Amino acid sequence: MTEHPSPAPETDLHPPNDWQTALAELVSSRMELIRLESTEASRIAAKKTSQAIVIAVCLAAAWLGFMVSITCLIHHYCKIEWWLITLILATLHFILALVFLSQLKQPSAPIFPVTRTEFQKDRLWLQRIKTKQSNH
Repeated sequence: MTEHPSPAPETDLHPPNDWQTALAELVSSRMELIRLESTEASRIAAKKTSQAIVIAVCLAAAWLGFMVSITCLIHHYCKIEWWLITLILATLHFILALVFLSQLKQPSAPIFPVTRTEFQKDRLWLQRIKTKQSNH
């Protein structure tokens, strides 16, 4: 399990004197954070995708062989037509696929949790600065 990088500590809670520099540093640090998390997310996604493709091909070949064997066994011992057996198996697989498709449509965990947290901190920081300026 990969660990999320810890959020950057709040080092300075006082507004800087030079707003252009402060804003540039803020934007730069947030863009760097997005770049780092995006790079890590894309690396993990590429690895998982390639693994999933290999697994899917292997499972498909194994499952196909299993279904052919089951069809032949049922046809041999029960004297049911092979096409009827394959129709029943295909229907069962279709129903199973619909069940998994409905599960796939359920929402997943949010992405970029550290970036979202940092943006929320930035919003609070900017609100505090705005409040201090309006009081002066």
